[in-house]
Amino acid sequence: MINPLHLRAFNAVAEAGSFTGAARRSAISQPTLSEQVKSLEARFEVSLFTRSGRSIRLTALGERLYQVTRRLARLELEADRLLSDAQDLHTGELRLAASAPVHAVPIFAELERQHPGLRVMLSSGNSEQVVAEVLDQQADVAITADPGTHAGLHAEPLMRNDLVAIVPTDHPLAHLTALPAARLVAERLVLREPQSMTRRRFTTAVAAVELALGDVLTVDTREAVHVAVREGIGIGISAEREVPDDPRVVARPVADLDLAMTEYLVCLQDRRNSEPVRTGFAVAHQVIGDTH
Repeated sequence: MINPLHLRAFNAVAEAGSFTGAARRSAISQPTLSEQVKSLEARFEVSLFTRSGRSIRLTALGERLYQVTRRLARLELEADRLLSDAQDLHTGELRLAASAPVHAVPIFAELERQHPGLRVMLSSGNSEQVVAEVLDQQADVAITADPGTHAGLHAEPLMRNDLVAIVPTDHPLAHLTALPAARLVAERLVLREPQSMTRRRFTTAVAAVELALGDVLTVDTREAVHVAVREGIGIGISAEREVPDDPRVVARPVADLDLAMTEYLVCLQDRRNSEPVRTGFAVAHQVIGDTH
């Protein structure tokens, strides 16, 4: 049987291009590395390096063996990550960011129930902000309707969440089963800030049918939209799954506008297979995904 320590020593030297460099990288003394490589060569009566003074070069056999030991090193690292990630589910953390806390809180609760040792942290912001948190490694997973097209970002659909109009129950349009777009834009509208995905999606849909917005009250949060509608200030626009359960308001589709919207789960591509992120995605699909 080959001594795994000898293979690791060979791989370290082949990777560094010298015994001195390998000793620095691996924190193993140069004499120890040299002895381990010599033992490997002696065991099989082969030459893996040609030596000329202080310089070394892989032989043809050494080159072939290096291709094998590189794969072994990658597999060893993968095994280490697998076990470390499994440990993280007991003692680690998962940072969850969401553009709509109403979606994230049930996921947060289920994660804590299934994995009591996992520390789950929750933050919120608009779509642009939560994606930035993932890109800046301030969050591990984000839930957003606008993942963008950033390099190194993985996004997968979580659920359909189309936009609808929220109307006070005593409003003249509340009796309609669907609101004509032309009548809607003639009303006073309560909308989120221009940077929000809800506002951008709605204004794009309105422009697509060559209509223009009239009287608009801009507020900072979806909660403020809901309160303003409840108080009869105007008609709001909200994602369907975020409409409050309130007898003072009703949700109505808009007949002439394409207001389809999808919520996505987002993470860094190179963290996609880490156990905490995989667990976060799985629980999100379990709790609120369209397949739930």
